[in-house]
Amino acid sequence: TMPACFRNKREAIPVKIILRRIKLKNRGIKIILSAVIVIVMAATFLGVASVLKGGEGEKEILISIWDQENDVVLMEGAPFITDSENLGDFLWENKEDLQVIMSDSEYGRFLEGLLGLNTENMMEGPWWMYSYESPSQEIKMEIGNAPGVDSLGIHDGDIVEFFFTTDMGM
Repeated sequence: TMPACFRNKREAIPVKIILRRIKLKNRGIKIILSAVIVIVMAATFLGVASVLKGGEGEKEILISIWDQENDVVLMEGAPFITDSENLGDFLWENKEDLQVIMSDSEYGRFLEGLLGLNTENMMEGPWWMYSYESPSQEIKMEIGNAPGVDSLGIHDGDIVEFFFTTDMGM
């Protein structure tokens, strides 16, 4: 036998209505999915923004400094108290103790020297790279994944490890 939608035009109307309802449901699903995607993107942006902003007030961070070229530990887990909101400001605040040398670039300050080790050849290295871990923000960035020093907000309990190396970590 022939399906009901083909028997006569009166019986075909319910099929058209069903198809129209399916299209409306698909349209509703598309709207819901779009809203969910926007919410997820906003939450991701706010999460990244909170890391880039940094914590306010006094905080303690742990600093380690490694000369990987000569396999020497220059500083390991040294606690520093600071009220700086980003890593660049922390470095500048401690420029004498850490013998910091930074230059300005279009992306912010660029770390060129720590504790007497300076990048002499920008093309061949070694360069100063760093890893970053923030237990309070549940973030861990390996060498080569952390942003520039002026873009990285710091929080109480953060761990920053600097490496004088030719390994870009990528």
